[in-house]
Amino acid sequence: MKRFEFRYEPLLRKRKHLEDLLKQQVAEVFSRMAPKQARLEQLDRQWHAVQRNLLDPTGLPPAQLALHDHQLRSIADEQQLLNTELRKLEQELALVRQKLTLAHQDFKIMERFKERKLETHLAAAAAEETREFDEIAVVRKARSRSEEEAQ
Repeated sequence: MKRFEFRYEPLLRKRKHLEDLLKQQVAEVFSRMAPKQARLEQLDRQWHAVQRNLLDPTGLPPAQLALHDHQLRSIADEQQLLNTELRKLEQELALVRQKLTLAHQDFKIMERFKERKLETHLAAAAAEETREFDEIAVVRKARSRSEEEAQ
């Protein structure tokens, strides 16, 4: 029996490689997003801490009020900048995920095509084997008949 050989194997490997590269890109985007999200959470905690200080019933001197106001504005500015960066990263992530989905579909199509070709190959091999066994049976039957007739 002839060995199974999928002639599109290089294309299948290339599509798998492309899928793996896109998975790495998704991971890279997530790794760039994580510190920004952590910084946003940290800024949120700082914002609430400054707000609690402003609500202190003892009252704060005007210089400290101005300092807190400046802190709140700088926190808000940094949060706005981080949110803008995160939105861009989310858009990039969505694009890479879309590409990954298409690459995965292409890979699966080729993989299914390979499986069908293998099934066809195995069916043809089984048919050839059956034909060979049938030929052997016919030869044995003919030989046994000729032996019976010779006796």
